[in-house]
Amino acid sequence: MKETRIEELGNMIRLATLSDKEDKWNWEGDDSGVFSVKSLRLFLDNVLNSPFAGFRCWNNWLPPKVNCFVWRLLLNRIPTRSNLRSRGISLSLDACPLCLVEEETVEHLFHSCTVVSDVWKWFCKWCKLSMEQHTSLDHLISSLIDHGTSDKGKKFIHGGCNRVHSLVRVES
Repeated sequence: MKETRIEELGNMIRLATLSDKEDKWNWEGDDSGVFSVKSLRLFLDNVLNSPFAGFRCWNNWLPPKVNCFVWRLLLNRIPTRSNLRSRGISLSLDACPLCLVEEETVEHLFHSCTVVSDVWKWFCKWCKLSMEQHTSLDHLISSLIDHGTSDKGKKFIHGGCNRVHSLVRVES
C-alpha cells in the first residue's frame, strides 16, 4: 500500500511541467479565474444542488442581522415551534403565537399567518408597491428581492424585514 502511494506520487511529479512563469492562484469556480464570495456562492449552489441556486438573498444595503435572518429563513433554521418539536423539544402549545390557529411553521409564520400577511400588505401599501398574491414563502421572498432593485423596493424590504423580524422576536 505504501509503495503504491509513493509510486503514484512519483508519477504525478514526472507529469508536472515546470516553467519560468510566475506562479499564481487561479479560482476554477469562475470563468475569470478570480475568487469572489459571489462566485463561491454560485459554485456551491450548483455543486450542492441548493433549492435556492442562483437566488441572491444577501444584499449589501440590508443590515447584517436581516441578511442572516433571511438566510436562516430560507434554510428553515428559524426556531419555530414545529422545528423545535422536530428536535425533541416539547412545548405546551404548537400553535402560532400570533394567530393561535395554525401550527407554527416557517411557511405559516412568515407567509400564511393572517397577522403577518396583514403586515406585508400594509408595507406594500406604504411603499406604493403592488404585490400579487404569493403562493409560497419562496415566491414572496423572490418577489421582494426583485422589487429591491429600486430605492422604493429597498425601503420596502428593509422596513418589512425589520418589522417582521422584530414582531416575531417579541411574540416568540
